[in-house]
Amino acid sequence: MTANKTKIWKSDRMKLLYGGIIIMLLTASSDYILKEGLVPGSGTIKELISWLLNLLSNNGYSFGYAILTLVAIAFVAKLVWDYVWEDRVKDFFNQHMNRFDKDLDKVNKETLSALTDTRIKINTMLSDHIAKTNKFLTENELMLAISRCDQKQLIDSLREIHVKAYGDHCKSEKGLYESTNRVISKYLRANVPHRSNHNQDIVIEACEGGEGYVKWTEDTFYELHTIAVDPDYKTPTDAPKIDHPLTYNTSAIYKKLDDLKIVMKVDDKEVITTEDNLDVDVDDSGKVIGIKSKIDEIQIEKVDNSDEWVIKIKKDIDITKPKVKVSIHEESYIKEDFFVVRRDVPTCSSTVSVTLPSHWSFEYITIPPDQGWEIIQSVPYKRKATTTDWVLPGIAMACAWRRA
Repeated sequence: MTANKTKIWKSDRMKLLYGGIIIMLLTASSDYILKEGLVPGSGTIKELISWLLNLLSNNGYSFGYAILTLVAIAFVAKLVWDYVWEDRVKDFFNQHMNRFDKDLDKVNKETLSALTDTRIKINTMLSDHIAKTNKFLTENELMLAISRCDQKQLIDSLREIHVKAYGDHCKSEKGLYESTNRVISKYLRANVPHRSNHNQDIVIEACEGGEGYVKWTEDTFYELHTIAVDPDYKTPTDAPKIDHPLTYNTSAIYKKLDDLKIVMKVDDKEVITTEDNLDVDVDDSGKVIGIKSKIDEIQIEKVDNSDEWVIKIKKDIDITKPKVKVSIHEESYIKEDFFVVRRDVPTCSSTVSVTLPSHWSFEYITIPPDQGWEIIQSVPYKRKATTTDWVLPGIAMACAWRRA
């Protein structure tokens, strides 16, 4: 026990102990004092002392025992505190509390660091997201504006869009934009057919008797592709059918009634033919001097000062499915030793085959350099040009040949 702990005997607890002993002694003497009349003082003081002695006589031992018990409990508690807590438990507790404080401080610092890093990352991610959102909104401002416009508004604004994109020259009525818009733009509409898989097979034959003519036999096959009536198209047309003018133009020598034959078929069904639809006037020698069409779908005109006639055919058909097969067979006579392939409408994928008499040869064949054409030669008197690209309206190919 340390010196400080020995002071327990001089503490307030000793005073309580002494008080308890005194109460016990007074209690033991109170009856004797009262019987022998030894109560000191007089008057009120004597009465007070007498009352106290009577109180002690009746309850003094209880008070004394209570005080002595309290002192004993306090004494034992003090011993437990000093010998158990101070000497053994306190240091152990303080040591672990210090370690706990250090660990808690470390956890607080690590947590704060983690929260700071997370906050920085969140701020960075948020900043990136805001930047990307602003960029998206800025870059897609035009797309959002387009999405809010109807078709007519967009079409009416196309010239201004081209002016903004390419320059003021697009304003000119004689400029390239105006020409392209007039010739090409209408075919961008889903309800306007274009041609696909266009194949022309041409056979040139020498004519007996000379006069410089050659017989021309041409078989043309293609598909009319109308996207608007395709059930898989996202915005199909509401119309159950689309009216389309099927056209075919050619020029030929017409010297006698059977010199010209043109037959047009749609899905293998004949829709128009020149046979029995032309009135031909001939002179006494049988030479054709005039031709008139019996039907409005066929127009025929003579080229001045020549034996050549220009034939234009136009037949309206109803389109009710995405792809319609068209075939045209022509037999006629020409004088030229060259042939120019033209396309009147945008055409996806084309093939042109020209076959000469076996003893003739080609002088030249030319194709556009930017439409993917490829020339295939199987024999000297036959050429085939093919492409899988789009062929726009205009000249697609030209060739010339030498007669034997």
